[in-house]
Amino acid sequence: MKYLNAIILICCCHAAVGQGSRSDTFYFSRYMDTSSKKDAQYFKVYTYEFSTLKISDYTKDGQLVSSGFYNVSYPEVKDGYFRMYSTKGALESEGNYIEGKKSGLWAYYREDGSLHYEENYAEGKLSGKLKSYYRDKSLKREENYNNGEFVNGKCFTLSGKDTTHFPFKEMPEFEGGEKAMFKYLAQEVRYPEKAINKGIQGVVKIIFIVDKNGQLQDIKIYKGVYPSLNYEAIRIIEKMDVWKPGKIDGEIAETKFIIPIKFVLQ
Repeated sequence: MKYLNAIILICCCHAAVGQGSRSDTFYFSRYMDTSSKKDAQYFKVYTYEFSTLKISDYTKDGQLVSSGFYNVSYPEVKDGYFRMYSTKGALESEGNYIEGKKSGLWAYYREDGSLHYEENYAEGKLSGKLKSYYRDKSLKREENYNNGEFVNGKCFTLSGKDTTHFPFKEMPEFEGGEKAMFKYLAQEVRYPEKAINKGIQGVVKIIFIVDKNGQLQDIKIYKGVYPSLNYEAIRIIEKMDVWKPGKIDGEIAETKFIIPIKFVLQ
């Protein structure tokens, strides 16, 4: 009888899991339009299990881009552990979000898998220590932050001696700087007639990668507003010339960049 009860209990548990979890796959174009599987540029797998929602992003070829947990009630809000991957499929970073903000320890890796640096966050802002490492795992820098502000820090040679401190990150730069970039956007943007006729306005955010040669790669919508506005935003980013590449810890690095493009009817 005990054996029979155990079998019944196991069967009930499996049934509960089946009822409490499901997965849905959605296909998208680079403009954030829903798409057919055949024409998709990337796809998302939503996995619901009881009170959790996990979303995994893939390229059209099935390469994992990111995977993490979201607030079930508000799927646009990251809320749980996340892993991000490079364009070559290597683990790039991992850490926790709480209500859409980075929290606690985040680790970042080089393409060869070695630990590059670690950051600590509170309420989405750098708080506490930032440490970076040479490939042999020896300490390269140690910095302290408070509420997102740099407090102090030191840099070290490969042999462990103090050396001249320099900024940890240098972001990619449009030729002529930020002022020149926004001037370019203002000159190039053409407000779509469909959006004008419907009185649609808003801010489209474009995300892309500036590679080590300054070329813009993987240009797509980070936050869309309306299809024709999304198309126009991508069009003008695609026309940009080569950028000055970014640096991390003194080394030229592939860097993600987000640009907001504001569409306002006068």
